[in-house]
Amino acid sequence: MNLFLRTTVAAALLAAIPFSSALADEVQLDKPEAGATLHGNEVDMSVYFTESENGKYIVVGTYLGKTSQDVPSRFVMELADGEKAQFGLPAKRGSLYVIAREGNRVTVTDLPVNRPHAS
Repeated sequence: MNLFLRTTVAAALLAAIPFSSALADEVQLDKPEAGATLHGNEVDMSVYFTESENGKYIVVGTYLGKTSQDVPSRFVMELADGEKAQFGLPAKRGSLYVIAREGNRVTVTDLPVNRPHAS
């Protein structure tokens, strides 16, 4: 399945998932192309990975904020065994995402961030 088709399928799956008040904060992926979805306070994110020719994992995330102005967005990153990435999403200040690869497992964690309020 090509990258465009996989991304389209991931976006469609994300749109079909009902929003829930139960918030998942971590998912673990241990098979290529098997995805999962994180439900955060500000963003829902579907993720999956494939294996590249050089043995690294290509992690693809499609996310959508929960306001009517938000549009689906995507990131792609490549991780070798033992690597980890941390990042926030543009205009979504409530979470820090950590994506880590250990062996054949990719873990995606949504860490809530407490931001001080302006006086």
